[in-house]
Amino acid sequence: MAWPYGDSPTARRIRRHDWTATPLGPLERWPQSLKTALDLMIGAEQPVLVAWGEELTALYNRAFAALLGEPRGRYFGAPCSELCGERWPMLDGAVRAALRGEPQLWADQGMKIGPDDLDTGWFTVSWMPLRDESDAVSGIYCTVVDTTEKVRAQQILRESRDRQAFLLALSDALRPLSGLRAIQRVASRLIGEHLQADRVGFAERDDDDDDVHILEDWSAPDMPPLGAMHCLSSFHPSIGALLWRGVIVRIDDIRTVCEHPADLAMYQRWNIGAALVVPLRRDDQFNGSFYVHQRIPRRWSDGDARLVQRAAERVWIAIQWAAAERSLRHAQQRRRFLLLLSDTLRGLDQSATIKHAGCQLLGEQLQLDRVAYVTVDAAGQLSVQGWSSATGFFDQAAAPATAEHALADTCWQHKLLVIHDVANEDRIPPHEREALLSAGIGALVTLQIAGKEAARQAAFGGASRSARQWSREDVDLIKETAGRLWSAVERARALEQLTLREAELAQVQRSGGVGGVIIDMADGMRSQRSPEYRRLHGLSPEVQFEGHEEWLARVHPKDRKTADRAVREAIAHGDSYTSEYRIVRPDNGAVRWISAKGEIQRDADGRALRLVGIHLDITERKEMEAALKLSERRLQTLISGMPQLVWRAEEAGRWIWASPQWADFTGQRAHESLGRGWLEPVHPEDRGRVCEAWEKAESSGALSIDHRILGRAGQRYRWFQTRAAPVRNADGGIREWLGTSTDVDEMRTLQDHQQVLLDELQHRTRNLMGVVSVLARRTVASSTDLDAFAVRFDDRLAALSRANNLLSGVTDGQRISFDALLRQELDALGVLDGQNPPVEMAGTPGIALRSSTVQILALALHELGTNAVKYGALAQPGRQLSVRWWIDAQVAPQCLVVQWRETGVPMADSGGFGYGRELIERALPYQLGATTTYTFTPDGVLCVIRLPISAQ
Repeated sequence: MAWPYGDSPTARRIRRHDWTATPLGPLERWPQSLKTALDLMIGAEQPVLVAWGEELTALYNRAFAALLGEPRGRYFGAPCSELCGERWPMLDGAVRAALRGEPQLWADQGMKIGPDDLDTGWFTVSWMPLRDESDAVSGIYCTVVDTTEKVRAQQILRESRDRQAFLLALSDALRPLSGLRAIQRVASRLIGEHLQADRVGFAERDDDDDDVHILEDWSAPDMPPLGAMHCLSSFHPSIGALLWRGVIVRIDDIRTVCEHPADLAMYQRWNIGAALVVPLRRDDQFNGSFYVHQRIPRRWSDGDARLVQRAAERVWIAIQWAAAERSLRHAQQRRRFLLLLSDTLRGLDQSATIKHAGCQLLGEQLQLDRVAYVTVDAAGQLSVQGWSSATGFFDQAAAPATAEHALADTCWQHKLLVIHDVANEDRIPPHEREALLSAGIGALVTLQIAGKEAARQAAFGGASRSARQWSREDVDLIKETAGRLWSAVERARALEQLTLREAELAQVQRSGGVGGVIIDMADGMRSQRSPEYRRLHGLSPEVQFEGHEEWLARVHPKDRKTADRAVREAIAHGDSYTSEYRIVRPDNGAVRWISAKGEIQRDADGRALRLVGIHLDITERKEMEAALKLSERRLQTLISGMPQLVWRAEEAGRWIWASPQWADFTGQRAHESLGRGWLEPVHPEDRGRVCEAWEKAESSGALSIDHRILGRAGQRYRWFQTRAAPVRNADGGIREWLGTSTDVDEMRTLQDHQQVLLDELQHRTRNLMGVVSVLARRTVASSTDLDAFAVRFDDRLAALSRANNLLSGVTDGQRISFDALLRQELDALGVLDGQNPPVEMAGTPGIALRSSTVQILALALHELGTNAVKYGALAQPGRQLSVRWWIDAQVAPQCLVVQWRETGVPMADSGGFGYGRELIERALPYQLGATTTYTFTPDGVLCVIRLPISAQ
């Protein structure tokens, strides 16, 4: 391997470099002295530079390249003047001395380093001459040791010593001071002079908003004043945000935080080019700041920030200590003043006198020139009362100048306004500022006591002729005085109103017979009684107070225990008290009923403090209630004995009461029938008619309807007749309805049955008249003369009459049986007389006939019997009549079959028709739907009748 040996980056760079184009020439021609120096450079850890030849060709190791920020080796093999660039003039003297054979050493030399020379470092540099084989100086061996950390540590130590020395001097200067402004003034001056700043000062933030007050500051002679107050939000948002977080704000160039031209104009007006602001905190809250201003941009060092922060902390501690001492003094003075104010106002009861006294006391306490109390009435009229150090008390009518009115106007315009210097205040309109200045007001504090939402609106303010730096204690005292004045004025006004109301209340109590009482629990339930109370209870007018036992002794013995328990339970657990009891008046022994009502007042822990209540004499009401209860019992007894269902209702049929009879019949409970609940047991088919009747009742003035109601436990529906009449007020309006529902179910059943009977009678009469008409015609046709007609017609009418007698004898639900009808006809013919009648009857007994079939069937049996008596089986002895009947259930509809058979009567068949045969063969089929046969057998007549009958 060729020289230089090894595989280090520097050795490889030397081997690869084209040295033929440099003054050094090829490697193999380099002198041994140069190679030896380069071998030392290659093996060194610290930065090393070897410069050789007349042009001082630069060769350096990797550590030196990193120091220069030139890792690529762009200047490797170039002259040192190119390598060092702008640094070369600074190095030229040391290089020339080394070339003269004089070693050089720079200890802790500060230099710009890095590719852009932005960083500053400190180094110890040695310059050693390099000799060639002829002992002539041909080059330089330069080594560099980085001492930046050591130098910076020394600087920090020096700064710390200087800072501590300054802080000690600052503490010594502040120690004898006790005034807040003096501390701030001295501290601002010392810090400003030490930092060679142009303005230094303190600012305090309001607790309720972002306003900051400039307390004291020091500035160079040509720096403009900042003003008394500023809004933190008017600065760049980042400033406030950093201060709230407790971070120091460093602004090297104020233009970097100006987003708008107006912002820059504001800072230029105050000659601020750079700023350093340290937040001040109290109770871990941002409370203020310490600021340092420079009129031109300035790069604030960390040492500057640390110095200002440490100084601000010491000053802040001193300020807080002084503030605590001052607060203590002010608190004592404030307490003495407020005690004097309270004592003075307590003895006054006129609002105007209270305002004058309060304004004077505050003005003298704070050495003010004017103090005003402003009120605005409902019409918006402004009035002012107060005190002036020059003229004394004033009010609206006596205000001698515009000063009071100017102060009043400003008081009313602002919720809270603190102006230290009116002439330099830009928070108020120009016309308002001019008015104040014209009135001789240089500083003021105003606040609204009761805002525009209050029933009475008021404001308060104090002013001085010249500018004045108001302290927080000043403002707080003005606020406290305003509040106490407001309370005292309102107390006086309330007392006036209370006196008036008490007089009115006494009049009302006398007119209404209402007695007032207040029971104090802290005084052993001792009570205070109003005049009307004493009159109600029959007490002497001199008795204004009495104990609980005295009241209890006056209560009627039968009510004493209950009345005592009621008041004690209300006091123990309740919020209100209500009781009714009797008393025995001590003046005349009369027994009177008393109604007592009250409210229990309790403290925050729930303990009863007092009972405030009223007493009313309700004896007349109790007597009326007793009479009413007696009347109600009588009415209830009357209603309970009535068979009707009684009820009361409001409009549209909404029931409000039902008698016990309703519940007994329907099974509904009392509350279930209320409202429209009574419709539930009404028959569904009748509900519509009932509701429609109620709708018409309002206009007609009466309710009348029949409908069905279901009995309890699913009994059948029964018909009821419902009637109601309105109970009217004095103006004729309907107050309620009184009604009854009467059970008419049996009556309706009888009426229905009566109608059926009437219809049946009419039907039977028509049928009877028809039958009689036919009988007459047929009898006339078969009679030879009038006598024969009369005999035969009477006989047939008798048969018809017997049938009607049977029909009229039956009751509802009954029917005439066939065997009864047959026996009646045969008995009328006399064939059943004797011991052995020639008649045989056999059949099912009790077969019921329809009423419509009885008359015509009776005539048919009469004709058969009459013919048998005259010509057939009953005309001669030895002959026989057989009548059999049964039900044929095999056909539909089922039939009653009657077989009339005569035997032992020889006779020839006759094709002619008599009335009897015509009645059987023609009338029965036509009128009754019967099937008949009428046959003359050789042995006698055989007649068979098949008559349809009901299955029931």
